[in-house]
Amino acid sequence: MPHLRDYVRTLAAQRWLLVAALLAGALLGLAWQQRQWPRYRAEATLLLQSGAGAALSEDYAMLLQRQHLAATYAQLLSDWPVAEDAAHSLGLAGSDAWADFGVRIRVEPVRDTSLLRLSVDSYDPNLAWDIARTLPEAFARLQAQAQAQRSAALQRSFDAQMQAAADDVAATQRSLAQVAPSAADSAEARRLQQALQRDRLTFDLLLRSREQARVALLTPAGLMVISPPRRPHAPLPTLSPALAGLIGMTAGLLLALAVVLLLHQLDDTIRRLDDLQAALDIPALAALAALDGESPAQRVVMLHAPLSPAGEGYRVLRTNLQFSAVARPLHTLLITSAGPAEGKSTTAANLALALAQAGRRVILVDADLRRPSQHRLFGKPNNLGLSAALLHPTRPLPDFVCESGVSGLGLLLAGPLPPNPAELLASRRMQQIVADLAAAADVVIFDTPPTLIAADALILAAQMDGTILVTDQGRTRRVLAQQALARLVAVRARLLGAVLNRDSSQRGYDSPVYAEAPAPALTSPARRRLWWRIKPVV
Repeated sequence: MPHLRDYVRTLAAQRWLLVAALLAGALLGLAWQQRQWPRYRAEATLLLQSGAGAALSEDYAMLLQRQHLAATYAQLLSDWPVAEDAAHSLGLAGSDAWADFGVRIRVEPVRDTSLLRLSVDSYDPNLAWDIARTLPEAFARLQAQAQAQRSAALQRSFDAQMQAAADDVAATQRSLAQVAPSAADSAEARRLQQALQRDRLTFDLLLRSREQARVALLTPAGLMVISPPRRPHAPLPTLSPALAGLIGMTAGLLLALAVVLLLHQLDDTIRRLDDLQAALDIPALAALAALDGESPAQRVVMLHAPLSPAGEGYRVLRTNLQFSAVARPLHTLLITSAGPAEGKSTTAANLALALAQAGRRVILVDADLRRPSQHRLFGKPNNLGLSAALLHPTRPLPDFVCESGVSGLGLLLAGPLPPNPAELLASRRMQQIVADLAAAADVVIFDTPPTLIAADALILAAQMDGTILVTDQGRTRRVLAQQALARLVAVRARLLGAVLNRDSSQRGYDSPVYAEAPAPALTSPARRRLWWRIKPVV
């Protein structure tokens, strides 16, 4: 689960991005403020007039209806048909031409009243005033046209219904006239008289309804200008450059924060020892600091600066390994990683030096027969090494071990690259080499290819007394580290723990105690070949 300190570290790591976002936001805000032209506003106040049928004393329902009607008129007044009519009245091709003048029309009902507030903004003060003056007139014209169309349609409908009612009355009268005088009191005569009364009543109702509708349509609800617009003389207030820059900085910072935190949330790489132990469920042996410099020699910190803060992590790793070997001796140690470029070779070299500096007899074996790197780290030629020892079983093993320049540390480099490294590492000859090296030294460290790249590490891991998995902070993904761990567990490797490499949180003390000092090298009188202790190969 992410901690607050993780977010703080992420923000601290991306501080230059945040600073750049602040500056970019400020510049964009200032540029936007400079490109804003002055705007002028013309305002008018309109009154919503009720129709002739409205009561003088209105109840709450009527007030709500009037407010809804005001909101409807506000929407219609700013809609495109009214704008088009107003534009044609001003001699323009249409309301689309207003965009070049930055025209903005806004109509808002005044709360708890029957008033509408019309405001028109434009770069041109005269155009703003003309539009504010013309819009109510255009709305009235369109409303009158629509009202006339509704009146005509309603008149036609009433006329048709009244004609049908008159026809019914006439038909009923004819039927009643045909009834004989002797049957005047009959049931049929009474039915016809009732039908005649009903038809006459229907005709009278239609007549009264038509008159009421005509009166209502003569005085419909409309808008009356209460406060006509004034020609604007001063532009609207605009943002000051300082405020525009501040808004831009805030927006840029918020955007950068969102991006950084989103990337942090999506990041599934291992970044802390807690993440490492939670992801793999194995001990976290040490957190190694990032090494300065890009050259191979600079990465061997235990050789040229063993007392530096970066070297302290390897001493911690050495101590933890010594505690791990209390119950079971640790003579052979395999170091691997999930993927390439995660620091396994550098870790193997520095750990070998740390053990040698503690008085242990160590042999470092570069078992990466695909992309070896120990010869570059120690500056040695790679013309003789493990591949040659595998291909020449009759030659003594000490002939393939070279000096490292540090007392107690010997190097068995990779040698020429073979075409079948996995087959060579799985051979009986390799098992014999492992046994002979373990008998000749206190600790033999094997630097192997990444676990997910080749099967070489899995082949050797089953023969080792212990295995260390190296992870790289911010580079090794949790799922890949878990896959590498699963493969090692499948071959029954003894996993001692994992190491977090290039941990940015590791800092040393600025103390003279940690001043860089060269590693002790063998002097000429004391320089001897390391394999004088190695037993001859039978």
